[in-house]
Amino acid sequence: MLCSGTDAQTSGPDEQNVIQLLTSLGAGKRYLNTDTTPLYETKDGGVTWAPANIGTATIPGICSIDILKSRSIHEGDVSDRYYVHAAGRANGPAKLLRSEDGGVTWKLIDLSDRAGMILDVRFLDPNIGFVFAATSGDVSESNGLVLKTADGGRRWRQVYRSTRLNEILWKGSFANNRVGYATVQNDASDNAQQRIIKTVDGGDHWRELPLVVNKDAEELGIGFVTPAQGWVGTAAGGFETRDGGKTWTPSTLAPQANKIRMRAADGTPMIYAIGSKIQIYR
Repeated sequence: MLCSGTDAQTSGPDEQNVIQLLTSLGAGKRYLNTDTTPLYETKDGGVTWAPANIGTATIPGICSIDILKSRSIHEGDVSDRYYVHAAGRANGPAKLLRSEDGGVTWKLIDLSDRAGMILDVRFLDPNIGFVFAATSGDVSESNGLVLKTADGGRRWRQVYRSTRLNEILWKGSFANNRVGYATVQNDASDNAQQRIIKTVDGGDHWRELPLVVNKDAEELGIGFVTPAQGWVGTAAGGFETRDGGKTWTPSTLAPQANKIRMRAADGTPMIYAIGSKIQIYR
């Protein structure tokens, strides 16, 4: 399993002065990586990079980053505030970094007592967020798992758990604050039925929907531009729905599309996917 990607959900015109982040899987032979730095930071649009100052927080690696811009009022002044969450990692442990000041300071949220690994993180506002995860760091013993917080990560509750072993939740996507989707990745050698999960009540409840019957279609990225229209990337190629996941058709999305996003770094609408190819939807 490989993880990658930064998800800047919203950005303003001063983006180069706001922390921008690059993930690292962290050191370990299963990752073919000897770099022990889990998180890097740039303040000049990617020209130079340096290890992020995460203080004493210990996290072996990062699998996904979520950046949320929120407007706040302090003593009558309205300003933008950036919340950054960095979660990891594939095969564990399940830990989450949270910054409420655009990456200047960080705190560690340890979810090891609730999950075995975290593959993705999404926050809808500064308080409501989700991790797409697995119950065990050993995939053969794992169920797919979604945890939700409503208080900025202090408390978490389980809102979805799959009933099959060899499963993890790979990536999630919210079309709005009510409708969201996630890919269920099944590692069983005899599995043919691929599934996604969907919520229509802001993540309190999730139901499974069939994607395709194809044992080679290991699921990866997912992205929805509206509650009805979205895409799923798999090892066998991409699929598109225009009716909220009821039906799926093959798309021109390249195989192994691992990240599917709905806007560019400056916040303008642009659907793009990263995997075996970098693609822009026009």
